[in-house]
Amino acid sequence: MNKGNLISGLLDSKARPGANRCLRVLPPLPGLSIPRAMYRLTPRAMDLRPCRGFVMSVLILLATGCPSPTTSDKPTNPFRDLPAIGFSASPKDVTEDIVPLGELAAGDEIVVEVIGQRIEAVLLLAGDSEFDNAGRIAGGGSPNRSLVFRIVEAARYFVYIQFDPRLATFQRRAQIVVTRGDSEAQPPPRQSVIIRFADGWLSEPGLWDEEDGTGDEQALLEDITEVVRAGIMERLGAIFDGAPDKTPIDIVDERDPLPSGLYSTVTFSPRRVTVLDHQRECTGQLPPDIALPTVSSSMAGLSDECRAPVVFGEVLECGGRPDAGNRVLDDEAVVYVGSFQGRGENCRFAVINSVNNVILALARTAAHEIGHLVGLYHVPLTDIMERAPTLSFQRELDFNRGQIVLDRGRPLQTSEVDNVINGGLEVLFEPVVLTTIIQDPEFYFRIIFSGTR
Repeated sequence: MNKGNLISGLLDSKARPGANRCLRVLPPLPGLSIPRAMYRLTPRAMDLRPCRGFVMSVLILLATGCPSPTTSDKPTNPFRDLPAIGFSASPKDVTEDIVPLGELAAGDEIVVEVIGQRIEAVLLLAGDSEFDNAGRIAGGGSPNRSLVFRIVEAARYFVYIQFDPRLATFQRRAQIVVTRGDSEAQPPPRQSVIIRFADGWLSEPGLWDEEDGTGDEQALLEDITEVVRAGIMERLGAIFDGAPDKTPIDIVDERDPLPSGLYSTVTFSPRRVTVLDHQRECTGQLPPDIALPTVSSSMAGLSDECRAPVVFGEVLECGGRPDAGNRVLDDEAVVYVGSFQGRGENCRFAVINSVNNVILALARTAAHEIGHLVGLYHVPLTDIMERAPTLSFQRELDFNRGQIVLDRGRPLQTSEVDNVINGGLEVLFEPVVLTTIIQDPEFYFRIIFSGTR
């Protein structure tokens, strides 16, 4: 059944006098192709009395579920179905988060600026080699500024506008300007990351329990500090510099000569930082890397009182977002060593029951923060970039391909504090897996260190 044909029959003046007057008072009907001119109101059209039968007929038709000739059962795939936006120095309005740029060749340079409010990041995507409804991250940057991208590999490219995930779809509004570039700017071929260890990072308090720890326990931590330090540096070197998956990221010990250019820094701090501590220090802002210190109280033999969410590490200042596209070459992150130890005899954490586990936990957290420093997002995998690290502290992990997760926290309400103290992280996050955005670290590193600016 074709609604358009049936309604056209109803509008036939010979079949029903006055029907054209009736249509003029109807609002736009979804799924029906009716000329805009037929919606113009006239004094005669406002008289609904002769229209009752016609209106009822239309309502019955709409209720029958007849297929519309203009409605498709398949949702629009922006990676395949939408046309390229084209190059223009004039801003164009966009309401979708995926904007096709079209086919670009290796060596092309483009300049993209996304203008708007409540936009967290702008990502450049390349068409995915495995799926036609997804794109791989190939660069990025901040909104409301001109971003220069040099294309390294020929592909169909897209812009992903990362709106604040708390916005409803109808609230997403932005403008985009895409032009050709000719700056021939080149990023550095590698990124150096300096690893620093603050005074007393392992024992003051570090992994020492200030409430019930003994002097002997603190002395033991002081004795093994150099062993743990060497183990962390070795593990980080294996993650970033080791074959066969060597990355363009150089791990540098603070004791070694420093690079001559810009470099990022990760510092091991002795502090223990809880969610509530962080909220007081950062005026209510929550970092994205909050996690419970144990997998579950039953597995670790801990009571609920011990399960206060803590911050294991963060990008400074105050839980900064990933540096999309690695635009900032001297950013900083911190690992809070004290967050790996509970407080009180009943709340000791199983993660530090051996020197090897201490090394794996601290090195893995540092690698996670380094990932953020160069622009990697969280992924829903047992991976270095997994947000909840407690499932993987006691095993070696890598950077793997996966969909990204947006899970930024929100400030706590007074009524939620007790729930969070008892492990209720669900009040802090509403993680969303972006199934159309693929993070492929091997591809991403190859692109951002080989020509994307």
